[in-house]
Amino acid sequence: MRTLIACFTFMLLALSAFPVSAYNGPGSGVSFLAALWSVLAGFFVVLSAILFWPVRAFLRRRRERRDAARSQTAG
Repeated sequence: MRTLIACFTFMLLALSAFPVSAYNGPGSGVSFLAALWSVLAGFFVVLSAILFWPVRAFLRRRRERRDAARSQTAG
């Protein structure tokens, strides 16, 4: 019963709203897309950095071992 009253109240408020006489130009949509693009790009940069971190550590460790082996044989 409570949901029915809430639903009825919402419908009454939604239907009684006055139309807005404002114009949203194309600039607002472009601004929204630019903001969305930057958030998505930042998310994927962070995700790739997190996923690539173990690979970088493995490559660094392998290079250090190789350099250490070369310095022992050369010395």
